[in-house]
Formats: sequence, C-alpha cells, structure tokens
Amino acid sequence: MSLHRLGARLTRLEHDARRVLWTAYFRASCVRCFLDLESIERPTFHVEQRWIEAIRRQADLDGLTITQVVNEAFPSFFMDKRT
Repeated sequence: MSLHRLGARLTRLEHDARRVLWTAYFRASCVRCFLDLESIERPTFHVEQRWIEAIRRQADLDGLTITQVVNEAFPSFFMDKRT
C-alpha cells in the first residue's frame, strides 16, 4: 500500500472517529437536557446585555444550552456567598 493511500485511509478513520465521538457527546447532551426539563422554570430577570452575550457565547463554545451554562454558574456563585 502506498503512503498516499495509507494517509487517505487514516484521514477517513480520523473523520469517522470524530463523527462517532461527536454523536455520542450530542446524544448525552440531549439526554441531560431532557432530564433537566422537568425542573426548569422560565422566569424573567433583568440582566445587563454583556452578561446575556457572555452566557450565549459560553454556551456556543461549550456546546451547551443557555440553561446548562446558567445552572452551572449559579451553584458556585451561591456557595461563595455562604462562606
């Protein structure tokens, strides 16, 4: 087998492996979202625009929902207030 063909096969294998990992991550994320939906309430809060943009940006970077980003941030905020 030539190096060119071997390289092409490795590239395809890498692409397939990335797709499998992404699919597993996406499915796990969907399951987490579904399980969390039962305890979610949708109130309205007034927040500075910069925080809304930061939350959206972080959700996009981490591949999470906005709800997940906010729910991850709150525990550390309130735990810091107790100490």
